[in-house]
Amino acid sequence: MDESSSKQYIVSKTRSLRQREKNQTLWKVLFILEQIIIGGKNRRIVTNTFIKKLKHFINLHRPSPYHPKEIIYSVEKWFENGIHPQMEGSWRKTIVPENKVFREKAKNINGKLDSPLDKWHGYHSYPPAYLCLLKNANIVNENGVVISHDNKVYSDFTYQIGKPIEKNDVFRFHIRKPENKMGCFATITSSESSGYFHWMLECLPRIKLIENYIDDIDFLIVPDNLKKFHIETLDLLGFPEERLYRIRNSMNIQCENLFVPSLPIRNALMSTWVCEFLRESFVPEYIANPHRLIYISRKDALYRKIENEDEVEGYLKEKGFEILQMSKLSFKEQVRACAEAKIVIGPHGAGLTNIVFCRNAKILELFSPSYLGGFSILANHGRNEYWYLLGDDTPGNSPPSWRNFRIDIKDLDLTLNNMLKE
Repeated sequence: MDESSSKQYIVSKTRSLRQREKNQTLWKVLFILEQIIIGGKNRRIVTNTFIKKLKHFINLHRPSPYHPKEIIYSVEKWFENGIHPQMEGSWRKTIVPENKVFREKAKNINGKLDSPLDKWHGYHSYPPAYLCLLKNANIVNENGVVISHDNKVYSDFTYQIGKPIEKNDVFRFHIRKPENKMGCFATITSSESSGYFHWMLECLPRIKLIENYIDDIDFLIVPDNLKKFHIETLDLLGFPEERLYRIRNSMNIQCENLFVPSLPIRNALMSTWVCEFLRESFVPEYIANPHRLIYISRKDALYRKIENEDEVEGYLKEKGFEILQMSKLSFKEQVRACAEAKIVIGPHGAGLTNIVFCRNAKILELFSPSYLGGFSILANHGRNEYWYLLGDDTPGNSPPSWRNFRIDIKDLDLTLNNMLKE
């Protein structure tokens, strides 16, 4: 057996073992092993992820005398109850008032009407967005945890998916001695800054909240490990490389002046002002009317892919669709593609974040039945019409959020024809 055949045999055996494995942790270990054996881009991704997680694990078990001790559960009440003397001069201002938006009912045709998506319509309330200027506050780690001068974590600016504030890693993570920084800083970092979806809808919109103070800000605090889309979007918003202050894990910066915009998380993640800010900031002034038919592929993703994607793409090409992999386009190209789109189709994933730039388009989101997130709110904000289609899970014991699925071409054809009729 030659080297290539041996490699294929090992990959096949590893995959077969993984598909039968019921323990989710062991499943992921086998998945990582499989990608390492296959090699290429995915090996680099899983290797870098493993190294990052290992460093994180080590830092969770390194002692530090600089851990925060308490929690400020409401910054508004903190101001009302009296602040630390070293933080006198701090303030809080509401920038965007509370508002309500009506969310249209999602549309589908394949008869699976018990989907949660069918219930997510009606009026949705979005809380106010505000800005704080904090004097002599600290910011630590690449996820930008904000800490008061007397060593208390602000829960308003700190969250970690799946963990209450009391269990946040900052209370265990290794933190260095504070570095005092004079001047004026602002932060837009969060625990999910590395991902495109959260960067676009959670981090960048915070720049809207500091726009009246841009000239006062010396440096914008961002995570150290910036990707191409981070740099492109920041540059377009007036923060080139020389105005960025990159923060790494264990760093502890005490800022003379620190602007901290509120986090548009949870139900506020896709609020009206967030979407309007992104469209106003990035959609070109002169752009063609919506006319393009776009399919956003996840072929280059590690998981949650369409198993019969070649079949899906072949069908859509015959219908005149462009097949796009967003990771291969510049940010400006991604914006233009969706702003000029008449119809956008794609499996649930970060690439669909770009439908925020669509204008009176029709959106069709493809799902695994095991993992329903949904971009219907995002679609509604641009006066777009939102449809969805549920596929069928492929066999195996993959975690629900990683599960690949198949799309029935007959269902896709029926859905697309109904979309074109309306």
